[in-house]
Amino acid sequence: MHLRGNGYAFTASLMFGLGVVLAKLLSGEIDAVLVAFLSLALGGLLLTGCLLVTGNSLFHNLSTLKRGDWINIFLLSCIGTALPLLFIVTGITHSSALVGGFLLQLNGVSALIFALLLLGERIRWNQWTTRVAPLTPGLFHLSIFAYMHNAFHSKCYGKIGCH
Repeated sequence: MHLRGNGYAFTASLMFGLGVVLAKLLSGEIDAVLVAFLSLALGGLLLTGCLLVTGNSLFHNLSTLKRGDWINIFLLSCIGTALPLLFIVTGITHSSALVGGFLLQLNGVSALIFALLLLGERIRWNQWTTRVAPLTPGLFHLSIFAYMHNAFHSKCYGKIGCH
């Protein structure tokens, strides 16, 4: 069961990485709000199609939701999905895909912090040694690479006091 969940999470991570590059390609030519809206609308249509293919009724599933469920869905859709997508697409227009991809790596760190603070979860030693600790050198090397890449390709390379 854990292997399947980790596989889904890994696949989503790869898709988010590709999404940053695609957002960079689209951000220069189309308004960021339009990109975010169309992305979410087409994603909703895709999910509706998946429900129909699996035989689940969309209206039956919606009718079983209670008031608390609707509040959670609203928070997830606004704070957890729409606003981050809008910020990513808008931010990519002012940055590079490399820097955007690096900043998206902070998703795991922020999820860890929020799980500890809001959900009261605890990290066991084997989780720390097999999942959290191996990411630290990778993030460090990625940040050094991103800094060197930006320094080399900026117009201020080798100039003192250039901002």
